[in-house]
Amino acid sequence: MDLSIASLFTVAGKTAIVTGGSSGIGAMIAATLAANGVRVTIVGRKADRLEAIANEIQCGWFVADLTEPEEVSRLAASVDGPVDILVNNAGASWGAGFEDFPLSGYDKVFALNARTPFLLTQALLPQLKMRASAEDFSRVINISSVGARMIGDAPSIAYGPSKAAIEQMTRVMARLLGPVRGEEAADVDAWVDMAMRLGEEMVRPGSAVVSVDVNPVMLRRGAGAGATAADAVVLAGDGATS
Repeated sequence: MDLSIASLFTVAGKTAIVTGGSSGIGAMIAATLAANGVRVTIVGRKADRLEAIANEIQCGWFVADLTEPEEVSRLAASVDGPVDILVNNAGASWGAGFEDFPLSGYDKVFALNARTPFLLTQALLPQLKMRASAEDFSRVINISSVGARMIGDAPSIAYGPSKAAIEQMTRVMARLLGPVRGEEAADVDAWVDMAMRLGEEMVRPGSAVVSVDVNPVMLRRGAGAGATAADAVVLAGDGATS
């Protein structure tokens, strides 16, 4: 068995879709994957920002408002080849007090943070299955937040609960999409909150569904976008299948 870093964490030749890829954590994940030989497509609402990032990191881009189910379907229909890595990163928050919090804001946050990862993963299952095998399953990486389990000074009635929803949905997705070899709580330099790695036939054949959380409390410092990008490469690399 080759235990070299190059072997364990190689992602070269894979194909990835990163939602919310025009800024922040999504852009950093996309850049890191692209720099390591992954063919990346970033997805977002603003064409100018997507194009700028795509030109910088040399990747594809796709404009879509993923709060709309029809746009999720349009994105999935545009993908005619295998998807090895799906990063459900797009997210939203809404600033308002409890008494004044609008239903439209609540629905928007839950639509993007919790519903979209389900709909997009469901829509892309055929592409996730195309190249998956017991030796190298496809990956679905859902981005969570420390807000799912902690309450800050100015909590949002929608954001934290929506991120708690994506964490539980990640567990349920892992169960539903195939037999479970193991569910592991991992702490890799305190960056990864949980990584549920599935066995031989995740999506027949297999895939991994994981939830990544930047946890500044565990780190005793703020975790930047680069930390999460590094986690994504580790979880998407060949070594994660072993």
